[in-house]
Amino acid sequence: MTAALLPLAVVLVLCVVLPSIGALVAGQPLGQFLHLPLETRGWDALPPDPAVTWAGLTLGAALVALILWLVRPHAAAPARPQPSVHRARPTWAWGGPGLLIAAAAVSALWGGRLAAPLALLGLTLALNAHSLRRTGVCLADQNPRYFLALFPAGALLGWVIHWLNLYLQLWHYPDAPAAMPFALLATLDYAVLLPALVSLRQWLGTLPGLADWGRHALPLALGDGQRAGWPLIAL
Repeated sequence: MTAALLPLAVVLVLCVVLPSIGALVAGQPLGQFLHLPLETRGWDALPPDPAVTWAGLTLGAALVALILWLVRPHAAAPARPQPSVHRARPTWAWGGPGLLIAAAAVSALWGGRLAAPLALLGLTLALNAHSLRRTGVCLADQNPRYFLALFPAGALLGWVIHWLNLYLQLWHYPDAPAAMPFALLATLDYAVLLPALVSLRQWLGTLPGLADWGRHALPLALGDGQRAGWPLIAL
């Protein structure tokens, strides 16, 4: 396990250390980059341009169309897993609708800052429950330890990206609260994002025909997938 996590740890350390080294080499004081939260940027962003927005949307639609054309059927798709025998609904499955209702109440009473992670967590549980109902398996039920480990992993990844943003200053928060409440709320946001993405990916795989598009594509000859993946992650 330690050997498997070592490359990821190296990448995370480099992401944290290299920006500070770059600032010191450039003669910039680190204090201006370590202010949390980032309320104002050191540069003015360009105003919104509708032409750029529509060009990006058009390019994205063209890319999706190209992908769908490239993954047209080449071979028979493997059988989709069938739902298991009927069993009682897991206790955690009721947390999805409950958290969504709680998020709506919190948003109405105190605004959407705390409601966002609650709603995303509720949606994550709802997606897992629906995947379990459709196929008999879901991440939260099939591998609960991995599912729970995604929350601290998402929080760690989110703060690494936030650390990089302190130097890039792409996002700023003019109406952010004090540092400690901001850090707690940001941690909640980051922690629920990774489980939500993985659960969404699994749920999309339960939709008829959607998962088959990827299975019909011709595989790429990358050799050892793990050795090819780490350099790409690092890059």
